[in-house]
Amino acid sequence: MDARVKNRMELTLPSEREIVISREFDAPRRRVFEAWTNPEHVKQWYGCGEMHLVSCEIDLRVGGAYRYGLLGPDGAEHTMTGRYLEIVPPDRLVYTERYVSRDFQSDEAFVTVTFVERDGRTKLTSAVLYKSAESRDMHLNSGVETGAALTLDRLEGHLGRWTHTPPLLRLKVMNCGEKYDQDHPEVGRHRGRCFCCRRASPGLHQT
Repeated sequence: MDARVKNRMELTLPSEREIVISREFDAPRRRVFEAWTNPEHVKQWYGCGEMHLVSCEIDLRVGGAYRYGLLGPDGAEHTMTGRYLEIVPPDRLVYTERYVSRDFQSDEAFVTVTFVERDGRTKLTSAVLYKSAESRDMHLNSGVETGAALTLDRLEGHLGRWTHTPPLLRLKVMNCGEKYDQDHPEVGRHRGRCFCCRRASPGLHQT
């Protein structure tokens, strides 16, 4: 197994079809999970270098789709898209992933992300399984190691700012389809459904 460490991020290659990236964050896993899945948070950190996030759509339910649109320095749009296969807040996500640009579309890959908390810190591990060794190597040689390290640095910065910012709203995560607690003093302004189906009104719903 090849292992590389860059900016506290570890990248390993368990097999010829896999890339596994892990990074520890000084934040509880519910907060890291929320930052990873709530588009209002993702907009604050996703992207790296000269690639800037210009659109973020997340339908966080099994079968739901996500789409991240990034703009390159040449004005070309690059898209990461897929569908959610498994959602276990705040422990685990499984989803498909495909990269699409103006003249290229990658094979579909399968991503498993886990969030493991210990002593208030969370280890995030993203394991990507590719269709073939060629697809894996193409992604590996495209600069994914540097890009992932920069992106996770941005996530760490966002989590740090969030930790030191007074919460806008703190609601309990409920099962999909259940209402938020209507007795909560803030819910009158933020009525909506649980974040599992992502039909909540705008705002940062912290947990």
